[in-house]
Amino acid sequence: MMKVLYIAMVLALSCVVSAHSMSMQELQNTNRFEMLHGFGESGNGDGTFIDKDSIKASNGPNGTKQITLTQYVLMPAGDMIQEKNVLYTFDTKQSFANLIKKLETHQLESHQLGSYKDLWLAKQKNAGIASSIIDFKEYHIDGNRYDTQSEAQDRRMAMAPVDFGFAGYLLANRLYERMYGVQFDDVVGK
Repeated sequence: MMKVLYIAMVLALSCVVSAHSMSMQELQNTNRFEMLHGFGESGNGDGTFIDKDSIKASNGPNGTKQITLTQYVLMPAGDMIQEKNVLYTFDTKQSFANLIKKLETHQLESHQLGSYKDLWLAKQKNAGIASSIIDFKEYHIDGNRYDTQSEAQDRRMAMAPVDFGFAGYLLANRLYERMYGVQFDDVVGK
């Protein structure tokens, strides 16, 4: 009797608790996911995929714009898929167009020569885009979950800053354009 009760409980729990997994086949053969080209692919099937249904835009603090989404980094050679729920925050005061506007306005007001080199260096110090990982999971390419210890270590490594001119910056810029119809660096704030 106890054995039957135990089996019934296990079956009931398996129906209630859905175990989400992600496989390489699902990423590559489902309309829900889109591969964004140009973000670290090695030609071995690697790539960054986004869950098109997960993208949400909102206004953030101090006039910033925010985009949240789930992205998947596929690394078949390492038998790994990283699932990242990421929050991007865009400070439009740091867009190129806004910095150029400030430089030109500053030159007119003070008759001092600022330079585009100074603008470029300021952009390298503060790209205007920040990202944070809200949730992180890893799967083998067949969809089975990684162990939690290696997942915790890899989460720390996956928290790369969005540096100006690099792949993370280009990805964030592309997402901004997708949501707002204009690239982040073309935005002129007030």
